[in-house]
Amino acid sequence: IKAQKEAEEKAKEENSKENNKDGSKGNSSETSESSEPVYQDIAEFLELNGIAIDYSNYVVGDSYPVETQENDWQGIATAGPGNKLVAFEFTVKNNNAEDYNLDMGAMKIKASVKVNDLMTKSPLTTLLMNDFMFYRGTIPAGQSENLVLLIELSENDAQTISSALLTVKKDDRKMQTTLL
Repeated sequence: IKAQKEAEEKAKEENSKENNKDGSKGNSSETSESSEPVYQDIAEFLELNGIAIDYSNYVVGDSYPVETQENDWQGIATAGPGNKLVAFEFTVKNNNAEDYNLDMGAMKIKASVKVNDLMTKSPLTTLLMNDFMFYRGTIPAGQSENLVLLIELSENDAQTISSALLTVKKDDRKMQTTLL
């Protein structure tokens, strides 16, 4: 296995050198496609001063949120037939001394989640009040909000998640972080 990995790394290096010979520029901020864990700070990348964004958990189910109140007007997101929703949950904490107005939708970011090094999924667009991609609200000083990024997978794929890599793009920049 070690020899195979070394051969794959050598092939990647040679391929990278070949790509640069044609005049294309290598991008040092690009993350390799290996399954090595990658950790980049989401809040720092999005230039959110005094904010911490930490991945906390993922939940698999037919719908999200799993528990709702009778008067919950935001509704729920539901998976299609034969599929499951995977909700990647994040804690967003305001470490500032003042309230922080956070408008994720105005940042015009794009995101994707690569699951099990096999498939890349874009997050679902929802009307959930805590949708990571479109959250708009005020986080009181020292307080946190729980935001969620939803993807839909086949039932089998959702039950066999072993790794997840989040990619976030803003303008011409890109960052990646390993969720699990």
